[in-house]
Amino acid sequence: QMLRFILTFTSSVLYIAETRFIAPCALKARNTTEEVYTTLPRFSAKDLPTSWDWRDVDGENMVTTDRSYSNPRACSGCWAFATVHALSDRIKIQRNAAFPEVNLSPQPLLTCGYEIGNGCRGGGVIDAMRYIKEKGITDETCSPFTARGHDTGDICLGSTVCSTCSANGACEIPKKYDIFHVDEFGTVSGEAEIQSEIKARGPVVCHMHVDEAFRSNYRAGAIWTFSATDDSTEPNHAAEIAGWGVDDDGTPYWIARFAFGTNWGDHGWAKLHRSANGHIENAGCVWATV
Repeated sequence: QMLRFILTFTSSVLYIAETRFIAPCALKARNTTEEVYTTLPRFSAKDLPTSWDWRDVDGENMVTTDRSYSNPRACSGCWAFATVHALSDRIKIQRNAAFPEVNLSPQPLLTCGYEIGNGCRGGGVIDAMRYIKEKGITDETCSPFTARGHDTGDICLGSTVCSTCSANGACEIPKKYDIFHVDEFGTVSGEAEIQSEIKARGPVVCHMHVDEAFRSNYRAGAIWTFSATDDSTEPNHAAEIAGWGVDDDGTPYWIARFAFGTNWGDHGWAKLHRSANGHIENAGCVWATV
C-alpha cells in the first residue's frame, strides 16, 4: 500500500492528512496473446434481460462460496483471486451446482507464477489464464491460500501445488489429485458484449481503477460511480463480474465480487455503475472456458 502525505497550514497549526491508495494488484499483461478458437456469444439487445445474476438463477445459487482471502493489503493478489473466483463459478455452472463445490486455489499462481506476475505485488489476468491453460492449477483442498507469493520468498515446490497433512503436522504430496485447465481464453469489452459473455458462459474478470475511497466508503446496496480521476486506461484492480441489473431509480449496474473479505460491502460483493461507454466497459474483461 502506498501512502501520500499532504501538508496544510490553518491558523498557524500544521495538519498532516494521510491519503491512502490501494497498491496496484492487477498489472498490464506481459503477454497479451489470446487463444480463441470459436465465435464469442452475442445476444441482440432485445434478447438481453434487464437483469441477470448468477447468484440466483431460478432460485439456484450458481456461484461458489464467498471467500475471505485475508487482508488484500497483506497480499495484493486480486489478479489471482478474481481469476479463480470466475473460473470456479464457471465450473459450478457447467456442473449444474453439483456437490461437491470446486474452489480453485490462487496459491499456485502467487507462488509458482514467476513468469506471469509479481506474486502478492500484482499480476496480469490474461497471463494467469495462459498459465492455467498450460500448467493447470489445483483447488483449495490441495493448496490453501497462505497470503504469500514468490515475491515474499515463497518457493514453488510440488507441495505448493498439492499436499495433504496429518494431525501431527507431517505433510506429503498425494499420488493422485485433480488439476484444472482452461481451454480458450480472451478479452471482451463493450456493455452488450460483456453481458452476452456473462449470460452465455458465466462470470468474467474485469479491470478497473479504484482507490482507498472505494474500499473505505462503499456500503452494501449502493451503486459505486467511478470518478473522473479513475483512469480506465490505467487499471490497478481486477474483480469478478457475475451479472447486472437496474435499481429502482433506473440506474444500471454491474454485480461484482471483490477480495476485500465477506465483511466488506454485500458479503464481498458490490454494485458498479454500468453504461454503454463507461469505466468497466472501456477497461475490458477477461473470459475463459473450462
